[in-house]
Amino acid sequence: MNPQIAPESGIYVLKTVKHFYIGLSSNLKKRKYQHFNKLKNNTHQNSRLQNVFNKGYELTFEVLEIVENELLEDKEIAWFLRYSEEHRALTPLNLKDCGSKPTYSFEAKQKMSENKCKNSYNWNKKYNAITVDSNAFEATGTLKEICEMFGLSVKLVSDSVINSNTYNNNNREVFITETLEKPPSLDDIDYMNEW
Repeated sequence: MNPQIAPESGIYVLKTVKHFYIGLSSNLKKRKYQHFNKLKNNTHQNSRLQNVFNKGYELTFEVLEIVENELLEDKEIAWFLRYSEEHRALTPLNLKDCGSKPTYSFEAKQKMSENKCKNSYNWNKKYNAITVDSNAFEATGTLKEICEMFGLSVKLVSDSVINSNTYNNNNREVFITETLEKPPSLDDIDYMNEW
C-alpha cells in the first residue's frame, strides 16, 4: 500500500525584477500551477499581476517557507512585511491585505464573473436595459457594458438574461432583455416576471 504524501503548505513569492506578490497555500505545487495557468490564459483574478505578466515581465515562483496550515496567515503577514522591507525598490502586487480573506476590487470581481461564464454567451450580442420605476429606455449594449453601467454582476445577469429578468441595484430595478426595436412597457415587464 502506497501512503498518500500530504502536499506541502507554505508561503511563496511571485516576483519580477520590479514587482513581487506574496501568497500562501496549503498545496504549493498546485498553487504554482494555478497562478501560471490563469496568467497564460489571461484569466487571473489579480489584475495587477495579470498586467505585469501581459507586459512581458518574467515571473518566478519561489517558496519562502514551508509552514503548517494553522500558521499560514500569520506567516504570510510576517513575510509580506519582511519582503517589503528588504526589497523596497520592488512594487507589491497583492490586491488584499496579507493574512485576511480576499477583498477584491469591483474590476477584479467583474473579471472573475466574466471568466466563469464567458464560454456560455456571445459577448458581442446587444441587449436593452430599462429601469422599471421610470419605464425609461436607459441603455443598449453588450452584457458587460450594461452590467458596468448599472453596477450589476455579469455572472448573475448572464446566467438568467435569457429569461428576461429584473435585477436590483441600489433600490433601482433594471430590466434586461435581448435587443428589441421598441423597449417593453411596464405591463410587458410585469407579465414576463410572472413566469
